[in-house]
Amino acid sequence: AAPRREPKTRGATLPYEVDAMAVGDFDGVGGPQVVLASENTIRLYAYPVTDAKPLAEAVVPGTGLRIVGLDAGRLDGDRSRDSLFVSVYDAAFQRFETRVYKVMTGTWLKTADLPYLTRAYETPDGRRVLATQQIIDDSTFPLGAIYPLVYKDARYSQGRPAIRPRRVDWLYGFTTARLGGADASIFVTPVHALRVQLGRKWWRTPDEDYGQTPVRVRWKGRLLEFNPPLAPADGPSGLESLYAVRNIPALGGLASPFGLFNRAVLTRQSWNGLALTTDWTADLSGCALGLAVVEPKPGAREIAVAVRGAAGQSAVWTFDP
Repeated sequence: AAPRREPKTRGATLPYEVDAMAVGDFDGVGGPQVVLASENTIRLYAYPVTDAKPLAEAVVPGTGLRIVGLDAGRLDGDRSRDSLFVSVYDAAFQRFETRVYKVMTGTWLKTADLPYLTRAYETPDGRRVLATQQIIDDSTFPLGAIYPLVYKDARYSQGRPAIRPRRVDWLYGFTTARLGGADASIFVTPVHALRVQLGRKWWRTPDEDYGQTPVRVRWKGRLLEFNPPLAPADGPSGLESLYAVRNIPALGGLASPFGLFNRAVLTRQSWNGLALTTDWTADLSGCALGLAVVEPKPGAREIAVAVRGAAGQSAVWTFDP
């Protein structure tokens, strides 16, 4: 069995159910900070999250609005701080959008509205790219193509060409890597296994339960699951390892269709030339809703996981890589 890893820190107990997490420098302090979302609210914390009182807090306005994803990025030319990209489902209009926010003088200010979802992924050479996908009012083909997000002429837009990882059609639940010198896409399958796609050849984990999330929307007959990120890690020849979570359904799997999860496992997986092998695992006392590789100081790495407990409370745990 793979070695078990204990958390480095367990973080402060937060009195709400977390739905998403982003890590970045949002107010220009020169180090990482954490943003957590619950329902329609975003909250900024120092990293690590040892104080339950947020540094800044805002409600994203909208009737029946629900936050489904968070990401950090610097595309607007402001090198002093990250923008926060808040992907939402607006139930009143039955549409998916992204609201862009920045922290200015300790307050969240909205700077843009985007008519599509956003999500970051890593390229095989280690660049972080914010990608976009428009959800179309079409029951046959509801998912638009995946494009990079660009900022030009003082506005955000979908760039070209399209991002086309082989066999990937959903923005939430994939990344790319360089495995054995070859570019590969890694993604969560519809049955919640991890699949490695190397050109036309592929491999998948023999077990399931990877990804999975209570953050989900049924749209035009299709269940859209906003899986926690897959976080690649450096290896000798590129991004040859990754961190992934397994959210375990309550009641032995019977609760999976209802989005009920009461425990999770954080795993580090590495490519050995033939398959992904598990380097280590860590038990989480709840459902994992966010995952990020953090640089607390230059040259150092930690893994941050947003954990939602069974009693309606949450915390951000950290782990050594």
